[in-house]
Amino acid sequence: MDGENSSIYIKTRKKGLKKRQPIPRTMLPIFALDIQPMKEWKLRYILKSICSKAEVRLPERAGWHSLRRRVVTDIYEKTTAKEMPIIAYFRWSNKQRHLSQLPTYAKSKVEESDRQILSEHPILKMWETIVPYLVKWHPEYSTNPKALQLYNEFYNEMI
Repeated sequence: MDGENSSIYIKTRKKGLKKRQPIPRTMLPIFALDIQPMKEWKLRYILKSICSKAEVRLPERAGWHSLRRRVVTDIYEKTTAKEMPIIAYFRWSNKQRHLSQLPTYAKSKVEESDRQILSEHPILKMWETIVPYLVKWHPEYSTNPKALQLYNEFYNEMI
């Protein structure tokens, strides 16, 4: 995590380069904890456990990837971002044949697509609402000095 530039670095699964992913300053406390990669079965188990506790019924065959699909679909449908900015934001390879020649000729800066998507992100407000509760009530966040510092720095600026 790079708190000064409000970004995180994500290790890619498919041998890609570790790339900088900007995040809004409001989200920095969430990334104060050391986030370790997980196997897909563990993600599926955690999602099903959370849904069960929240009394949310997952549709047949739904999993963590369904959430990712939903976010991509919402960004595509509810923002002005379309193919290339979405590809850049999610750090997907732009060398896929199904994109034809678009990536070859359409060159836009990743920072621009990041800024565009973050300014319109359909789920960001929900996460910003969750952060204060997470920092106050979740034992790993409420006792983590870095999470508390990042939270207090941002929210004290707002006062």
